[in-house]
Amino acid sequence: MNEILKYESFPLLDVISSNVIALFTFVVGSLLLSGFNIWIAIAYFTYCILTVIFFIWYKCSNCYYYGKRCSTSWGLLVVKLFNKGDNTGPLKSTKFVAPVFIIPMVGGLILLLTSFDVKTLFLFIILIIIAIFRLLIPKIFYKKISCSHCKLKENCSVFST
Repeated sequence: MNEILKYESFPLLDVISSNVIALFTFVVGSLLLSGFNIWIAIAYFTYCILTVIFFIWYKCSNCYYYGKRCSTSWGLLVVKLFNKGDNTGPLKSTKFVAPVFIIPMVGGLILLLTSFDVKTLFLFIILIIIAIFRLLIPKIFYKKISCSHCKLKENCSVFST
């Protein structure tokens, strides 16, 4: 039986693809919300960045890949922001990430119903495709590709909540 190689440091392609998808989600959501005004778009984008920082604090500060290049490379970033084991807060899940998708979807729906235009429809459809993609990727692909090479596969804190 072939043993799957467990990475000590993930390939750069994994890191780039993971981060490009996240950034693309933030940009599309911001562009969609800019249909209200630029300040709402900026507030949303700021929320997205703060969510990433909070996620890094909550999930990455106790990870095996703390200080190492994981599939997102956030293991390297967490070292610059937080000490190992800093996540002693009361949070028990990552449900705070859901508004990253919910806010622009609700905003896009409101814009489509109140002042329909093709740009808004296009961005809304892209956002729905991204959301479906992001929901399916962890379950279908990510767990089979990146997770299969992770040293924490069975004890993963990211996909456990």
